Amino acid sequence: MIYQTDPEFPPDIQHFGCYFLSLCFHLDRIFSLGIMTHEKVIGIYNAEESDSDLGNESFIQNPQGLVDHISNRRVHYSGFALAGYDCKPGEFEIQCWYNPITDFHHFVAALNGSVIYDPIEGGSRTVREGHLESKRIYLVAGES
Repeated sequence: MIYQTDPEFPPDIQHFGCYFLSLCFHLDRIFSLGIMTHEKVIGIYNAEESDSDLGNESFIQNPQGLVDHISNRRVHYSGFALAGYDCKPGEFEIQCWYNPITDFHHFVAALNGSVIYDPIEGGSRTVREGHLESKRIYLVAGES
């Protein structure tokens, strides 16, 4: 398993890549793309930064453009949802957690409301001590 803090990653991914890596994880899990390696993630990161789907600090500026490129247009970005939203069949979620003590936000991949991949090895303090704030919802084409 790879994690955002791995020394093979550039500083932008190491410090801010949690949403990006969580999305890559889900796409790899669903489509068996074989992209969860340092080399492939860095290649995707460089390509998506070049076409402005990713911005400074690994900020996902264009979620639809990003998933179009990685999944070959097999996923639709449905948008933002409140923490209590339950995914419908064919949807997957990236959860956004917030820790008021540290004032940090952190993204993780979740399935059926439970975290299945935290980009911080061993699990992040934000998820351990914070609360689920919101979700980013994606729909796999033809799965609804």
